[in-house]
Amino acid sequence: MLFHKNKCIVIAGCGPLGAALAKSLYKKGHKVVVLDKDRESFRYLPEEFKGYEMEGDPTDPQVLKAAGIEDAGLFIASTQDDNTNLLLAQIASRIFHVSQVYARLDDTGRHQLVTDLPVKPISLYDLSADDYGRLAETVSREVAV
Repeated sequence: MLFHKNKCIVIAGCGPLGAALAKSLYKKGHKVVVLDKDRESFRYLPEEFKGYEMEGDPTDPQVLKAAGIEDAGLFIASTQDDNTNLLLAQIASRIFHVSQVYARLDDTGRHQLVTDLPVKPISLYDLSADDYGRLAETVSREVAV
């Protein structure tokens, strides 16, 4: 499925990774919604980010609906908890049928848990600073028309 410009990107977790991806994707012209249960987490977003910030529990399907997951072409689970990210990836791919799903998994041994899902793992420990940019570029290419 091709990504359409009227679709949005939902990022759950606004830590350094989520904020960096949100900034990069927003600068490339995508509609980005960043969701986090802790309002303080939005401090990682730069001032130039003019996407949407939403406070709420990303594991709650009603909160995900309010964030626009039903219209999302891409979902990124980037919280600091592998279990939460695994749950979010399953919710996004299996319940809401988001075509492209990424999940931050710090424990690389857990990558095997998403092999049967249309989920791509992100391992922070395998990323250098330069890789952040390449990851954002890869994600952006995948969502481009």
